[in-house]
Amino acid sequence: MIIFKDYPEENNIDEKAGRAYANLLLTDEGQNLIEKAGFVRIRFGDNACMPH
Repeated sequence: MIIFKDYPEENNIDEKAGRAYANLLLTDEGQNLIEKAGFVRIRFGDNACMPH
């Protein structure tokens, strides 16, 4: 399952919060939380499955 909400070109609090949350989930800590929740990691060390 992928959850994605885009606020294109809007520099509002919702966009900032969404970007911060996405960046958190891409960290090692975020990936560990994703894995603990029963989902598959989307990043494995330096070998990302998604472009930055």
